[in-house]
Amino acid sequence: MDWANRTSESSAWIKQQFDPILLGSKPNFTIRTTNLRKSIELMFAEVKPPNARSNLVNEDLVALGKMMRATLDKSLNDGVDIVIVICGLHVIGYIGRCYVIDLLYDGIYRLILIGEFRFPEDPTTWETLMNCFQVMATVQDLVNKEATKYQNLIQKNTNQVTPKNVKFRKLMFSSLIKIPYDNFF
Repeated sequence: MDWANRTSESSAWIKQQFDPILLGSKPNFTIRTTNLRKSIELMFAEVKPPNARSNLVNEDLVALGKMMRATLDKSLNDGVDIVIVICGLHVIGYIGRCYVIDLLYDGIYRLILIGEFRFPEDPTTWETLMNCFQVMATVQDLVNKEATKYQNLIQKNTNQVTPKNVKFRKLMFSSLIKIPYDNFF
């Protein structure tokens, strides 16, 4: 596990395809596998305090999705030939939301909310902890399963075979591209 201000390897990998001097995003924490040959980031988290402005919260969710997507693309580049999911935790004040992203269909990166919970704000709201534990236990189970799948596949795939579902991957732009409305009519 890596704490804040460490650059995401997969985010850096995808950004450097556009410009070699670009750095990757820096999530608040990351959980990754520990294989010496190849590793994958299986979970990212972005955390904001209760008084954060809504545009910063939205930017964090977009950044979280981009890091998760970059990890999927990097796993395909590493030769992973099965569908894996990457987890994300987005905490805004006392509310936590857990997401997964997959690439099950051609060019469709699905970001799916798998659970939402509330942290206790005062001694009268301790009952909210049970839901927090349930959601986080689900995420822990997913991360463990995906780590096992990834490590087993990397150990078997010593010949670096190109995965069949690599064609599902779509290019990610380093910045948003504005499309004029008059092109639609």
